[in-house]
Amino acid sequence: MILIGLLWVLNPDENDFSAYVSERLQAKIGLTESSTIDNKTLLNGIERFSKGINGTIGNSNDYFLFSIHDLKLGKTKYRYLGIAKTFIPLDENNPE
Repeated sequence: MILIGLLWVLNPDENDFSAYVSERLQAKIGLTESSTIDNKTLLNGIERFSKGINGTIGNSNDYFLFSIHDLKLGKTKYRYLGIAKTFIPLDENNPE
C-alpha cells in the first residue's frame, strides 16, 4: 500500500516532462548555465520550447500511478513512460 502511495505522489506530470525534455536537449547540445551569452540565449529558447510542448507537439496521459508522454518532432514520434519522477523511453529509437 505504501508503494502505491509513493507511485501516486511521484507520478510525473506535464511540467516534469517539459523539464526532462529541456534537460535532455541541453545535454545533447552541451550547454551549461556558465555558457557564453549566445549559449544563454539558446538555453532560454530551449526552456521556452520545452514549456510549450504540451498540447502542441506533446501529449500526456495520466494513469494514476504512471503516465505516458508522447512527443512529435517533425515526422518522428517519441513515447516515454513516466514513473516515480523518472522518464523511460518506450521506443527503441528514442534518444535517452
